[in-house]
Amino acid sequence: MESDQKWLFDHGFRVEVEEEAPDLFWTHLIHRESPEGRAPKYGRGPSADQSIESARRRYEVEELAEAPD
Repeated sequence: MESDQKWLFDHGFRVEVEEEAPDLFWTHLIHRESPEGRAPKYGRGPSADQSIESARRRYEVEELAEAPD
């Protein structure tokens, strides 16, 4: 299975994960071709991996118009 981080990279974004609290992580998307293009706090979750997964799901729904499974 393809990792969510790799999937986002393949769709043009690097990810940065920020830990705001012990069980609150935010994933920020950074456009690969234009690093000044950022989508802060794009995904959140109780772990880094879950916040990246949340960002992928949000991108799929908002940008690709895919319904979640």
